Parts: sequence; C-alpha cells; structure tokens
Amino acid sequence: MKVIGSIPPEMSVDNALQLDTNNVFDWRFRTNGYEVQDRGSGVQWSAVRTLLALGTVMKLLLVPEQEFVIIKVPGWIQQLQPEGEPVEEFWMLRRCLPGQRNAALRWSDYFGGLAKERNFEACKSIPTIYRHQQKQMLMNVHIDDILLIGTTKDCEWFE
Repeated sequence: MKVIGSIPPEMSVDNALQLDTNNVFDWRFRTNGYEVQDRGSGVQWSAVRTLLALGTVMKLLLVPEQEFVIIKVPGWIQQLQPEGEPVEEFWMLRRCLPGQRNAALRWSDYFGGLAKERNFEACKSIPTIYRHQQKQMLMNVHIDDILLIGTTKDCEWFE
C-alpha cells in the first residue's frame, strides 16, 4: 500500500490541493537517552521516500485519497536523492493522512462501505451505530474503536 507516490507526467500540480507540512522537533527519551526527532505537523517525514511514520490513526492509511492532493517534498529529502536521478518537487498523496481536514469524513464513508458489504445498516439518527440485517447484532463505531453487541454466536461470527 503506497501512501505517497510520484505525480504522473500527464497531471499538472496547478489543479491540485496542497497539504501543507512543516518540520517540528521534539525531545523524547529513547533507548540511548534523549534524542531529537523531526516531526511534521500533520505529516511526520521519514528519510525513506515511500515510508511515512504516522500518528496513531493508522486506519486512515486504508482510505484512498479522493482528491488530487500534493505534498511539497522537504528540501532535506530532495538532497538525499541519488545523483543523476530527477529531484521531485511534489509527491501525490494516495491515502488519507491524520491531520487532513476531511480525513474523518473519508474514514467514515470508507468504513460505512465495508459495513454495508457485510450486511450492516447505519442507524439514520445516529450514523455511528450499525445494525446487522440478518443477525442479532449492533455495532458502535468511534473512529477505529468498534463495540459489538449481540449473541455470543453472532459476535464469534464477526471475528
């Protein structure tokens, strides 16, 4: 699963939404003592091109990005590019990231689709509560925490 990728030549960054990032430093005690760690605001950059070390909401990485969103490649990552290879100014975002304004909505839509495929129907008045259409089960979803209520047999089926 790729979170970011190169922008295809036929696509222009002029029509893209740009996700702003910046580098923020923190001090934390790690195995070898205190170290400075470079953290992005909204996006946490890693020196490895295809890897982003992200926050706690890892479920968002499952959600495909629906808009054409770009991220400016930090200068220090551009400098790591091997000599002779083209240096990219922007990367295209392929998955939703924590910190994006519409990430919660995209996650809700994505999870709702998965629930519907498994015969769960969202409650009209409280859309985070789902009822299974054949089994005696209710499911309450808060971000990526799921609470199941039902018979032991039905809950075991869900696992």
